[in-house]
Formats: sequence, C-alpha cells, structure tokens
Amino acid sequence: HVIPLTPEMVAFNELKEQIRVLEWGIENLSIKIGNDSGQFTQQNFDVLLAAINTAKIVRDNPNASLQDLLDANTTLHTAVLVFNSTINP
Repeated sequence: HVIPLTPEMVAFNELKEQIRVLEWGIENLSIKIGNDSGQFTQQNFDVLLAAINTAKIVRDNPNASLQDLLDANTTLHTAVLVFNSTINP
C-alpha cells in the first residue's frame, strides 16, 4: 500500500530538511561571529536564527497550509542567501 505524496507532504519534508541541515551546520561548522574579515556580525547571525525559529513554528503547526509551508521554505532559503552575503570583507 503506497501513500501518495501530496504537495503539502513534499513542502513539509523540504522545510524539515532545510531546518535540519541549517541546525547541523550551526552546531558543527565554525561560523565565526565578530566584526573582523571573514566573520558574520552577531546581528546578522541573530536574523538567521530568527528565520530558523519562524520556520520551526510553521513546521510544528499541524494546521499549516501548503502556502504556509511554501512561504516558510522561501523565507528560510532567502534568509540563508542574505546571511551568506553578509560576511565581513
């Protein structure tokens, strides 16, 4: 008996995986916080953490709609792109 994947299930799994990868990276990679070259400011890191926490709220909401999940995926992806672009020169 095969359960068909709904768009909601796909979006949920993508969001769950995106959160998992980001949390693993934060725990296991050396993200340098500071104002020196090659570092990220605490403010920019906090913005990324807030985006992850917001995505977790959507992930943990059993009533999240497909649009909620898609929006959370997009917002989190954008937050990562912005964060990566804020490394101090």
